[in-house]
Amino acid sequence: MPADFPEELSAHSAFNLVMNPFEPVVRINGQEARYRYSGSGPLKPQECAEHLLLYFNIYDWKDEHKLKGIGADGRLIVLQRPNDDRSMVILISGFRGSGRTSALNLLKYEIAARSLRPPIAIEYNATITANQNQHAREIALILLRAVRRAGLDPLAGRLAETQKDWAAAVGDNAGSPETLFAMFKDDIADLASGLSVVITLDAQDHKVTSDVWRPICRMLSRVADFVIVSLSDHDQAQHFRNNLELGEFQVAWVDAPKVTKDRIMQFLSHRLSKERVEPARVHSPLSPFTPEALQVLFRAIGGNKAEGTMPIAVAMSRLTDVFRHKAQALLQDIKNGVALTVDSVQISGQDMEKYLDDLAR
Repeated sequence: MPADFPEELSAHSAFNLVMNPFEPVVRINGQEARYRYSGSGPLKPQECAEHLLLYFNIYDWKDEHKLKGIGADGRLIVLQRPNDDRSMVILISGFRGSGRTSALNLLKYEIAARSLRPPIAIEYNATITANQNQHAREIALILLRAVRRAGLDPLAGRLAETQKDWAAAVGDNAGSPETLFAMFKDDIADLASGLSVVITLDAQDHKVTSDVWRPICRMLSRVADFVIVSLSDHDQAQHFRNNLELGEFQVAWVDAPKVTKDRIMQFLSHRLSKERVEPARVHSPLSPFTPEALQVLFRAIGGNKAEGTMPIAVAMSRLTDVFRHKAQALLQDIKNGVALTVDSVQISGQDMEKYLDDLAR
């Protein structure tokens, strides 16, 4: 039983919960472990398939006929395969803590699950440079290492020879990196038919724009089935998507926006329902949270607006903390012989205000 969720309360009628809803139990290699929404980092279904059941659809799917999710089983509902002659470029945008990496991990899981053989998946952090040969060499090196780790030694040897021939032909002059990756694709088809390549691109500097991304995507489209580009800026992602659609790419975009009060209420209702001791004995799907508590939480960051928005990670952290504080207070009441009532076990607007005041000090 989690240390911050006292055993005395774990099955108490006050909460009507089996376990802390923000720290559900999953199985990793057959062993029980807790996933902490506020502290365990992004969901990783490629490492623990049970993480699929912890997803909640907070995302905005911009191209639903190409990419859409998330179903009741946590799986993507739609994932369009790339055409034979064109890569699928998937843009994932969102502020830090908005669930962008969890969406990326779900994509990696789905691509692997829907592939005939385990794909070669690599990651590349782009820098600001107009030298595409530099990008080509760096990505080629990462690809070669990944192929070797996959135990495909004959293919790794062929790719190394291809890169050596290309480098000798190009030298230090500006060449055609697209040619290198087109040759790589032929090598893969020859020695590892059916093997797909998935390349995830991120930026080492937030100033990396579509002027850098587009040529990289163009050259990688010659070898990769999926090119996934992770962006923090929503407007830059929209511009990049519009720019890519004018060319030779298939493009899909998923945005991880900051969450609203209504979206968090939906998430809470969903997550709490998974931990109910007696599902029929619930006077509110949000219990022990009250609507007023959520109003206070989001009004506090709304500024001049009626209510604000926040990254999902921030919302989870604050909800987890106020839940923990309430559990500890109730345990103390029980030890002191205080009789609990239906109202006293609810997390009220006043509880939330006190927590936020303490947080601000």
